[in-house]
Amino acid sequence: MVTLTARLPMKEGVACCAALDDAVKDLWCAPEPVARSGGQIMADTLVERLTGQARARDVNLEVLALVDVAARIDPAADSADAWP
Repeated sequence: MVTLTARLPMKEGVACCAALDDAVKDLWCAPEPVARSGGQIMADTLVERLTGQARARDVNLEVLALVDVAARIDPAADSADAWP
């Protein structure tokens, strides 16, 4: 999880919160059943509006992992002790 914050003038900050709240109300008033919480809907709406994606789950993500060379050479070796 990530916490995203912004320091905005009062008027713009309230407008942003109201827009996210409106997105929740619009979805909850739709005829289809809603399985997500209001907070989840707000988070998805924020991601969609900031990234320009049509759906929040469509955001691409790349994960890089560091693997100790000793673990690659000898997978049986416990290299966890080598990390500081």
